[in-house]
Amino acid sequence: MKNINYLISGLLAICVIVLFVLHFSSKSAPAPTQESQVSDSLTNVMPIAYVRLDSLLANYNFSKEVSEMLLKKHEDARSTLTSKGRQLQNDMAKFQEKVQNNAFLSRERAEAEQESLIRRQQDLQKMEQDMANDLAKEQQKLNDQLRDSINSFLKSYNDAKKYQLIFTGEAVLHSGDVYDITKEVVDGLNVRYPEKKK
Repeated sequence: MKNINYLISGLLAICVIVLFVLHFSSKSAPAPTQESQVSDSLTNVMPIAYVRLDSLLANYNFSKEVSEMLLKKHEDARSTLTSKGRQLQNDMAKFQEKVQNNAFLSRERAEAEQESLIRRQQDLQKMEQDMANDLAKEQQKLNDQLRDSINSFLKSYNDAKKYQLIFTGEAVLHSGDVYDITKEVVDGLNVRYPEKKK
């Protein structure tokens, strides 16, 4: 039984050696594998490009306008809240002064003014929350418009270019400049943007 196992193992080893010799002694070029054919066809069929998003947002006129608009709204809201907050603090200080000087005719009147100040403080907090929510909604709306504008442009831009993949270049560690279409996209968006405003 042992001899049969040795015989079979020996025959298998000889077959492997013969196949090995035949494979490497062949002078003809190896036939392309299916994997290399797929790789070659992808290289030819799948052109790619990227856009540097930070540059696009910094140079696209609509994006700059959106940023300025949101900044102005944020500053206006902060200014309004600061003004109302100062007025409330002044009124609270005056109330404390009146309480210390016993300037109220009755305890009920002092409590009524204190309740009024507490309501104003709560109203101010609610106003701050409402303004923050409104700003967040406005920012989301403008961001959606910005994204739609860019996507719409890229769709029409790509009708001629036929890229299979356009991505943002923030994660690209290295690539050739030939793949960077940022300037073309920004220029196209800026040419198109004033037309949309009219």
